[in-house]
Amino acid sequence: MFHMDFKVIDCCPCPADLYPILKAIKDETGCVFASIYRGEDPKAQKYLTGGPPCFKHNQAWIYTHYPPGVANPPGRSTHECKNDGVAYPWWRVFASIPWWACGIDVDDAHVQAFCNAARRHGWIATVTYPGSPVEYHHVNFRKQPVIPFRDIKPNARGPRVLYFTYRLQKMGYISKATQHYYGPVVTAIKKFQKQHRLVVDGIIGPATWNQINVQYRYWQKHHKGK
Repeated sequence: MFHMDFKVIDCCPCPADLYPILKAIKDETGCVFASIYRGEDPKAQKYLTGGPPCFKHNQAWIYTHYPPGVANPPGRSTHECKNDGVAYPWWRVFASIPWWACGIDVDDAHVQAFCNAARRHGWIATVTYPGSPVEYHHVNFRKQPVIPFRDIKPNARGPRVLYFTYRLQKMGYISKATQHYYGPVVTAIKKFQKQHRLVVDGIIGPATWNQINVQYRYWQKHHKGK
C-alpha cells in the first residue's frame, strides 16, 4: 500500500495529495462527493464507521450490505486504492494503486461537469463504468493530475497554494493549510528558503517549489506510519 495521509471533503476521506485537485473542481462546479477513499488505512477509519460525523462506510461493509453486483469485493476497488481490473487494466488486479488513481463518486448531476472542469485544467478524468446505471457516478483520473507551475507571490489564492501549504503544515512550518498565501505563510516560506539556501524573497519560484516537494518526500519517508 502506498503511504498516504488524508484530508476530508464533503465528509469523505480523501488522499491528501488529491484534495487540492478535487477542491478546485468542486469550487468550479458545485459538485458533491459521495465517496472517495473507503479502504482500511487506519487514518481514514474514523470517517468510515457508518455513524457520525460522516455516516460513511468502508468497502467491506458496502460489499456485504448492498445488493450483489453493486460493489466490488474488498481488496478489489479503486476506492481502497486497489486495482479492480477495469479502471487500470495495465496494473494487475488487487495491486495497490497511487493516490491519484483513487475512485471518486460524484453526484450524478455533476459527473459531466466534473470531467469537463478537470479537462480545463489539463487533467483527464473519465467515467469508469459508462454502461452501468448504478456506477455512472464513479470516475477515475487516467493519469496523475499535475497542478501547473507559475510563480506564486504573496496574496495569491487557490488550489496551488493549498497544495504547498499542506506540505508546509505536515513538515511543521505552519499550523494550518490554507488557500491564501498571506502573512504567516510568507514568513514560513522565507524561513524555509533561508534554511535551504535559496533566495529569500517570499516568492515560490521553481527552485522553492521543487525544494518543498523534495523535502516533503523526505519527510514522508521518515514519518511513514506515524
